[in-house]
Amino acid sequence: MDLMIILDASTSRESVFEQQRDLAVRLVERLPILAGDSRISTGIISFTSVPSLRQPMSVGRSKEMIERTISEIFYHGGSTFTSRAVGLALDDLDRSKRHDAVQVYYHKHIRIQDYLSACV
Repeated sequence: MDLMIILDASTSRESVFEQQRDLAVRLVERLPILAGDSRISTGIISFTSVPSLRQPMSVGRSKEMIERTISEIFYHGGSTFTSRAVGLALDDLDRSKRHDAVQVYYHKHIRIQDYLSACV
C-alpha cells in the first residue's frame, strides 16, 4: 500500500485540527508498519495556502518516525488551497509509486472546496 496523509492546517479546520491529527496517528498505529518493511510506503503533506511535503513517499519508516512527523505539524490558519496539496501529493506519488501497490490518500477534510477554500 502507498499511503499519502494530507493534513489541512488552514483556518477552516481550526476547531478540529487536533482531532484530524490524532485520527491520522491512530490510523498509522493500526497499520502493519515496520521499520525496514516494504509493504507500506508512506508520505505526509500539510497545507494552508501553500502545501508542504513533510515526508516524501517512501518505504521502511518506523511507526514512531511517521507519528513524530505528524505530531510536528501544527495549526497555522490562513487560506485553504486543497487543490495545491492534492497536486503535490499526486506529483510525489508519480515519482515514487509502486505499481504493485494500492495507492491511498488520507485527507480528513474530504470536500475539495469548502466555503473558505480556494481551488487554484
